[in-house]
Amino acid sequence: MAKILVVDDLAENRELLVALIRHGGHQPLEAADGAQGLALVRASRPDLVISDILMPTMDGYEFVRQLRADPVCAATEVIFYTAHYLEREARNLAKTCGVLRVLVKPCEPDEILLAIAQSLAHIPVSQPLSVPDTLEFDRAHMRLMSDKLSEKLEDLRGTNRRLAALTDLNLHLASEHDPLVLLDKVCRGARDLMGAKYVLLCVQGKYQAEPVFFTSGIDAAVVKTLQRPAIDHGVLGEVRAQRRPRRTRCADGDPTTVGLPKGYPPLYASLVVPVVSLSYAYGWMCLVDKLGAVDFSDEDEQIVAILAAQVGRIFENGSLYKEVRVHAEQLQAEVAERKRSAEALAESNRRFSDMLGHLELVSQMLDCEGRVTYCNDYLLRLTGWQREEVMGREFFGVFAAHAPQAARERFAALLANQPGMTHFESELQTRQGSHRLIRWNHTLLRSVSGEVVGTASIGEDITDQRAAEQRIKRLNRVYAVLSGINALIVRVRNHEELFQEACRIAVELGQFKMAWIGVTDWDALRILPIASAGVEPEFLAYIQNSFSLQDGTQHANSMTVRAIKGKKPLVLNDMKDFSGSQYLKAHMDQGICAMAILPLLVGDTVVGVLALYADEAGFFDDEEMTLLTELAGDIGFALDHIEKADKLNYLAYYDEITGLPNRTLFLEQMSQQLRMFDGGRSSLALALVDVERFRAINDTLGRAAGDDLLKQLAQRIRAGSVPLEAAARVGVNCFGAVLQGPRDVGRVALELEQLLRDCFAKPYVLQGSQLRIAGKIGVVLYPLDGEDAETLLRNAESALKRAKGSAEQLMFYAPEMDTRVAAALDLESRLRTALDLEQFVLHYQPKVDLDTGKVTSAEALIRWNDPKNGLVAPGHFIPVLEETGLIYEVGLWALRKALEDHQRWRAAGLEPVRIAVNVSALQLRHRNFVAALEQVIGSDPHAAQGLELEITESLIMEDVQRSSASLLAIRAMGLTIAIDDFGTGYSSLGQLSRLPVDTLKIDRTFVVEMVTGPRGLSLVSTIINLAHAFKLKVVAEGVETEEQSRLLRLMGCDEMQGFLFSRPVPVGVFEKSFLLPARAA
Repeated sequence: MAKILVVDDLAENRELLVALIRHGGHQPLEAADGAQGLALVRASRPDLVISDILMPTMDGYEFVRQLRADPVCAATEVIFYTAHYLEREARNLAKTCGVLRVLVKPCEPDEILLAIAQSLAHIPVSQPLSVPDTLEFDRAHMRLMSDKLSEKLEDLRGTNRRLAALTDLNLHLASEHDPLVLLDKVCRGARDLMGAKYVLLCVQGKYQAEPVFFTSGIDAAVVKTLQRPAIDHGVLGEVRAQRRPRRTRCADGDPTTVGLPKGYPPLYASLVVPVVSLSYAYGWMCLVDKLGAVDFSDEDEQIVAILAAQVGRIFENGSLYKEVRVHAEQLQAEVAERKRSAEALAESNRRFSDMLGHLELVSQMLDCEGRVTYCNDYLLRLTGWQREEVMGREFFGVFAAHAPQAARERFAALLANQPGMTHFESELQTRQGSHRLIRWNHTLLRSVSGEVVGTASIGEDITDQRAAEQRIKRLNRVYAVLSGINALIVRVRNHEELFQEACRIAVELGQFKMAWIGVTDWDALRILPIASAGVEPEFLAYIQNSFSLQDGTQHANSMTVRAIKGKKPLVLNDMKDFSGSQYLKAHMDQGICAMAILPLLVGDTVVGVLALYADEAGFFDDEEMTLLTELAGDIGFALDHIEKADKLNYLAYYDEITGLPNRTLFLEQMSQQLRMFDGGRSSLALALVDVERFRAINDTLGRAAGDDLLKQLAQRIRAGSVPLEAAARVGVNCFGAVLQGPRDVGRVALELEQLLRDCFAKPYVLQGSQLRIAGKIGVVLYPLDGEDAETLLRNAESALKRAKGSAEQLMFYAPEMDTRVAAALDLESRLRTALDLEQFVLHYQPKVDLDTGKVTSAEALIRWNDPKNGLVAPGHFIPVLEETGLIYEVGLWALRKALEDHQRWRAAGLEPVRIAVNVSALQLRHRNFVAALEQVIGSDPHAAQGLELEITESLIMEDVQRSSASLLAIRAMGLTIAIDDFGTGYSSLGQLSRLPVDTLKIDRTFVVEMVTGPRGLSLVSTIINLAHAFKLKVVAEGVETEEQSRLLRLMGCDEMQGFLFSRPVPVGVFEKSFLLPARAA
């Protein structure tokens, strides 16, 4: 079995060759370009290389030249397998660099297998291998590449010209309403565009009895003698039925092979495309014999298919337009016959045209008995009825059930053509029992003889409009007050002027009978009226000393005092129910019928009160009180101008609802992040988090619930498990987040998936109910997707828009990133499945006593037995486990599995060795790790003796105090602890002496450097002596040579671990190879 390397930048080409190589019983290797291929040749020494010529990074010629220049692999046999434009020049250049077999794509599999067999059999060729002359090779190479690029450029220019012609043709077609003219243009345009000998076009509309047929390129006199082809016959019919293009070749030029009748001009090559819309296949278009080419290309097929699809859509629209126009003309003709005079005809046509043209209007027809003969979709949507439920039924019992008699009387008056009956307003009853106010325009329908046969009606739903008019009228007075006082707040800086002018505006613009404002003196526990308008002097004098905030006083239960203490507005909409001081009521204006007391607050403190009095009962409804409460808030807000200035400054950069930075500050923060960004291994990602269906929440539950949702979401973003460089609210329901650090796109995707879970996994509590909310994220990467903050944010919004229009929760701006994200998320899902299905396994690498050579312990190393890819090394999946938090559960599984193996060895009569298990940072920092470890060990006294935990030096040094506390608790259980990768962290001698550890493992980098010079040897010797001084056992890891083992033994190292003795092996191999029977006690 030979090793054969395939070098090709196209994966599908490599797949074909790999399948053929495996079929031949050989071992395939793959590389995506010359550089990778050269590395694989040097590493794996294949027997044969099959290489493409044109590839990125390093092409086939340069690959072979460097191959021949390397004495170690210069004799490697190479076959070129390429689709080169200049075959002769390519073969000559191949020969100059020692490649004597060149296969041209496409190539038959038998030919490929024959070339492989000949090369492996070393069948001699006409010229021996040679190292090409560098100068001559470069010249030939450059000539060949220049020629190819020139040809490619011409191809691209040709393609651009064709696309421009196609675009121009589509623009002309889109403006054509006549289907027949459209099809004739298409037929001629397709022939010109594709350079075909002749073109046939056959289509049949949904309601056409016979298909229509067009030709281009065939003489008109000849066309008259030809039989029209059947639209559904042969290949032509199959293309229409299957809605897929097809290309054919016919060596003898017989046109009947595609379904054409006899007598048509010869047909050697054809391209047949369907003419379809989304809903219907109209026919086909057949292009015959491309001039200057043997066959039509894939590009031809794509362009003509696009044109045909466009034609199908435009033809359908044109046909519908023509049908509608014909139908409209027929209706106008019918109406014309029924009218008595020209004026009546014009009026009827206008109304009928309006009825058909306005989609958002109620439209219906009734016969003389009031039965529904026609109703449009809008009427059905508005009332909730189905068409079959109302057609033929009496209108009055369905839509006027609340007042059927009045509706019948109006209808009778309309039929009698009484004045005023063609235009009026009435209510429609919906299926649910609610009512909609409709403004009607009625027209009598008459027969040819002039007899009234029914009515046609168009109505506008004015329910919301009328309600809005009433509400606007009712609230205009309050808005006038709001406007005036808000203008006052901006202009006035004196409190007394503000209060006095506010009272005047309330009386003059708001039409209130009286208004007064008092301030609260919390030291004296009293209310001091300081401004008023429309107030009688006696009334003002009485209230000056009447309102005390002390409990038990005369007016302690008055509306004014209760409003201040409760910090809520109080309303009395009918003065008949007034229960306060009668003296006070007697000195009010006698026309006062309602009153409202509104506390003025600054923050949570009541600083005053605004009292308003109206001259009509029920004056203060809910909406008005909402506005008045807002007005009171505005006045209270204006009391402290310093706080106002501070808050205005705050609101310039922060969102009032969530407290997060707003879009302006977020852009500044982004710009600062970009200025600080140093590139390298770091990446910077900007994500926009969007709340789905937020508008529906606002509309359904109200703005307060929507604001509450935004606050909760902002809190979840702040408290989430994903560390963010910045977070802000950048839109109505959109939040921005910046992530930065050493991460690739896969990790960015995983962290954003976690951010989605942090934000939306748990339900939100809104108005006492739990509500499940979903979100989507659009992501950009710097500098890939933009070089400034504005561009990044704009592109992130574009990515978010794509995500909202798709089924994906997370979408990158660069489409290729979505593929990498999908791979990362797929890997996470498969790892979760692996944990559930116990696909992880432990391999054991023995540790050996350097003096006796005896196995003293072993390190458990996790592997993933992936059903799809086989055994996967930890470097491919451990980072994902750590990023997703699964490392904690997998780590506990490894501890349990190692302990299970240790107990099984003991039960089998083998002499067990202590098993070292690695502990990650996430495990050690987990608040339940120590307790979980106690549960794993249980009450078995031998369990703890069989386990050792390996923890990296850098992890311990991150938080020495916390790490020491955890390690002490672990050692108290009887486990031993080893510092792994010693020398790579920053521990001091003082810290090392205080750490509760038993073993120190020298990092393999020091073991490697130990044999390269005295400095490395001295460093290892120092570490060993230092550890022994602290009574620690020393293990050297990564020992791969006898020289390393000898030096470690001489320096007094206790144990070693590495490939010199054994690689990590499955548990069964470890048992058989390294465990001895237990000695008798």
